[in-house]
Amino acid sequence: MRKKSLFIAISLAVVLALVGGTVAYANMSKTVTLSLDGKKTEVTTLGGTVSDVLADKGIELGARDVVAPDPDASIGEDSQIAVRFARRLDLSVDGGTDSYWVTATDVGSALAQVGNRFAGAELSASRSSYIPRGGVEVSVLTPKQVVVQTPKNVLGKPSFHGCGLPGFASGGWSQPPGHEADHGPLDHGFGVFGEAFVVSVESSAADQP
Repeated sequence: MRKKSLFIAISLAVVLALVGGTVAYANMSKTVTLSLDGKKTEVTTLGGTVSDVLADKGIELGARDVVAPDPDASIGEDSQIAVRFARRLDLSVDGGTDSYWVTATDVGSALAQVGNRFAGAELSASRSSYIPRGGVEVSVLTPKQVVVQTPKNVLGKPSFHGCGLPGFASGGWSQPPGHEADHGPLDHGFGVFGEAFVVSVESSAADQP
């Protein structure tokens, strides 16, 4: 009888210890939302600061990574922690290369972070392309403009009926009275009379989205 009572007492003590530990864990633990490069998950932790949570999850921050709130900030139930990992962007623009560190995860956002979206330019990667943590290399070809000086009597098709072509009278072409023949009759095909005009030079490939 005495042994039975002792067994019951020990069992009761163990149960109370387990219940007490469970209650203590429930009171100390908290659920927080952890966002890694925009991907959110809910985690349970006993830690009291942002750095405690990151350490619990095995997350190490580099010098260029960004975390909010500050790593030393205290956390509570339903706290939110956001981490953005830095990525290297090697940007080659018309042959010249510069390197940047960005926290964006796609090419378009990364270009915005470096301060130039390169609107109208041709990129070697889609603007929506994902940038891994190892970084990415992107080549950029920007549109150019050149000035072309056209000589007189440039061969081409006439675009106005006001100036005729020699020998085309039978086809309905004629010169109006008082017309000054100060240019070749075919210059009208270019809309200029031996003057300079600007031509946009673009890559043959369509711009990336």
